Amino acid sequence: CDSCETQCESSTADQKTPKKAKRIVAVFSGKGGTGKSVITCLLADLLQRMGNRVAVLDADLENPSIHYLYGTVEPAEADGDRLVPMTAESGVVFLSMGNVEKDAGQPLLSYGKDIAEGALYFYLNVKWPEDLDFMLIDMPSGIGDVPLQLGTIIPFDGAVCVSNPSDLCDFLVKKSVGLMKMIMIPVLGVVENKAWIEAGEGHILLGTDPAEHAAAIGVPLLAVVPHSLELSVMADFGRISDAEVPELKSVAELLAK
Repeated sequence: CDSCETQCESSTADQKTPKKAKRIVAVFSGKGGTGKSVITCLLADLLQRMGNRVAVLDADLENPSIHYLYGTVEPAEADGDRLVPMTAESGVVFLSMGNVEKDAGQPLLSYGKDIAEGALYFYLNVKWPEDLDFMLIDMPSGIGDVPLQLGTIIPFDGAVCVSNPSDLCDFLVKKSVGLMKMIMIPVLGVVENKAWIEAGEGHILLGTDPAEHAAAIGVPLLAVVPHSLELSVMADFGRISDAEVPELKSVAELLAK
């Protein structure tokens, strides 16, 4: 590339991409259904309550959910040729494909590379506030075009993995952790979500021991979050900002260091 004058993707990937926040964190998983988007919103709200200015970018253009979790499904307005992000009740600003598409019930038919470029457009061209302390990017599950392209262009400061403590998640999450390491994004650790339920005065683990599962993945265990009916109801009704999940407080504090 050093001796080539052609402006191909390989030559442009290393060019300086502007930082839209002081710290940019990817929230990712190798498998769908782990509760990654819920964890993204919960961490964003915690950081906002700590006095930070926080944004969430929903990079899962094919299956957006951040707008639904925050209970804001209205279309985003434009300022000139730039979209203006929505604001949740917690003060977090966000943008999701659900605030852009005309018919949420219709699939987004496009090739992976085009979807990745659409997610990058959200990062570069949305009118994000200029005083952001944090931007959490809710990555689509897996190791496809979107996490690969965003991960090699956006200047991430770190990544948080979300998993469920099960053998099914094990090898899929290992792949996504491996991708992050290959593209030089530090993986801070894993949040084991939906890991236990209350049972009388104790609790029952739902699957593998979270510490053992984190060790098998090869990253530190950041938090163990229970499977909560109350949290599920709040998510379904777009009231995720009302939820309190104390298990995630230490994760937010780690990000804020």
